[in-house]
Amino acid sequence: MLRFLFQCILFSILLTVLFLYLLLQYLHTITEEINNNNLSTSYEQTVNIQEKDMILHFINLEIGKSTIIQLGERAILMDVGHKKDTLTLLAYIQDHGITNITEILLSNPAEENTGGLPSIMEHFPTAKVYVPALTKDQYPKDLTRILLTLRAGDHLVLSENQKVEIEILSPLRPLFTDEANNSMVSLLRYRDLRVLLTNDIREEAESRLIEHHPLLRAHIITVPDRPNGISNTQELIQKLNPQAAVMLEMPCSECKDAAQKVAREYAQEWSDFFFVPIGENMMITFENGMYTTPKEQTQ
Repeated sequence: MLRFLFQCILFSILLTVLFLYLLLQYLHTITEEINNNNLSTSYEQTVNIQEKDMILHFINLEIGKSTIIQLGERAILMDVGHKKDTLTLLAYIQDHGITNITEILLSNPAEENTGGLPSIMEHFPTAKVYVPALTKDQYPKDLTRILLTLRAGDHLVLSENQKVEIEILSPLRPLFTDEANNSMVSLLRYRDLRVLLTNDIREEAESRLIEHHPLLRAHIITVPDRPNGISNTQELIQKLNPQAAVMLEMPCSECKDAAQKVAREYAQEWSDFFFVPIGENMMITFENGMYTTPKEQTQ
């Protein structure tokens, strides 16, 4: 009888321990979900810059577009938009606590990428301006004196502490006849995470990118707004198998409906797909070796 009673007591203790363990696991899971939701940012939310290692801004201006890599109060600006976009871009920079632009990278010489440079340089005169070495002669002559060059294989170390750097992947020789295909393509590294910034390249340049970088991988990729469909990007998509994708709408009023259709098709490829309309922007934050995308996703 005593032995049976002892076994019952022991069994009850084991059940109690198991119940407490399961309860603690459940509470831990709930806490993690709450913390993850709090980290998520939306288009409207203000981000506390001091708490983030890096913030990647995608800004779709009225005519051009720009990408900002923000590291605290300093930033690297990739493309500066059209000159008509300058006031909007400067206001955005100020609103997000950026006081120092240290580098400016121009992906190609199109006016919608370079037009705002003189005004930006007035506000940030010490910024170093880089362009692809192979296409430097295609940029406006009045800018040539301040332009530095980058070649495929070059690295820009942005933060040694957080291990943030940019590797230039293209353009390569021979150049394409299409200016867009000769855009600077860069791989942004944050610790073990990789973001591929493809700018304006099309399928021919994408195929060459894969050919020259067979081991290329990216967790996040920018994809082009192509109203004719996404079939011509499948090779790059399948090769990289990214976790998230960002597409900025082109300023093309006659192809707006088609572009949104393409966005819906892209959204079927990733659970984290973000379509940024003209005049809008979005941010991806990086902290403790992880990234957080906005809650809102355009379907």
